[in-house]
Amino acid sequence: MNELQSNSNQPPPRNEPYLQPVNGIVQPPVIPPPNRPGRRTNILEELKSVLNCLWRNRFSYHFRHPVDSVSLGVPDYHAVVKHPMDLSTIRKRLHNKYYWQASEALEDFKLIFDNCLLYNLEGSPVYQAGKLLMEAFYMRMESIDLSTEVELKPKSEKRKRKATESLDQASTSFSAPRASNNYSRQWLSSSSSWLCPPPMPGGVSSFNPSFRNFVGPSLIPSFMPDSLVNPMQSMHPLSSATSLSTE
Repeated sequence: MNELQSNSNQPPPRNEPYLQPVNGIVQPPVIPPPNRPGRRTNILEELKSVLNCLWRNRFSYHFRHPVDSVSLGVPDYHAVVKHPMDLSTIRKRLHNKYYWQASEALEDFKLIFDNCLLYNLEGSPVYQAGKLLMEAFYMRMESIDLSTEVELKPKSEKRKRKATESLDQASTSFSAPRASNNYSRQWLSSSSSWLCPPPMPGGVSSFNPSFRNFVGPSLIPSFMPDSLVNPMQSMHPLSSATSLSTE
C-alpha cells in the first residue's frame, strides 16, 4: 500500500526533448508542462542560494546565459551539445517551480559542466573556468543535507495564516474603548481634525492646532487697555535735548 501511494505521488518521467537552435540559441523550457507540475522543497530552496553563489563566481561568466553559436563563431556547438544548459535557465526553473525534486536541478547543474568539458579543448580558458566552477559547486554542496527532502507550503498561504493568527491574538489581548455617550463621540469626531492632521508632501507633517479662546469677552476686566504695551519699552522716551543735557 505504501509503495502504491508513494508511486502515485511521483510525477510522470522527466522528458527533455531535443530543440533546434533559433538564431544560434537554444532556450530550454522554464515553465512546467501541465502534465508534470513542479514543487517547492527545502532542498530546492537551498539550491537557489547555491546558484547565487555560483553566479557571483568570476569563473561563471561563460555559463550564465545560453550559448550563442552565431555571435561566438562556433557553428558546430549545437551539433556536438544536444542538450544545452546554463545558469539563467536553472534560475528561471527554480523560480517557476519547474522541478519536482532536487535531483532534477542537480542534473541540470551537472549538464553545464559536462557540456563544457565535452566541447572545449582541454587546457583552454573556458575548459579551465568550467572545471574551477564545478569544484566550487561541489564544495558548496557539501554543506547541504540531501538525505531528507520535503515539500514546502506556498508562501501566500503562510502569510495568510500568520496574518490571521496575529489578528486573533490582537483581538484577544486588546479591545478598543467605546464611547460612553453622544458627547464623547462628537468630541472624537471634532478633535480628530486637529489631533491628526494630514501629512504634508515630502514626508513632513504640520501640527498647528487651532486652540480655542477659553476666556470669554465678558470676563476680561474693563480697565485693561485694548492693546498691550511692550514692557521693555519706556512709556516716556527721552527727548533728544534731555539726552544731550545728560551727556
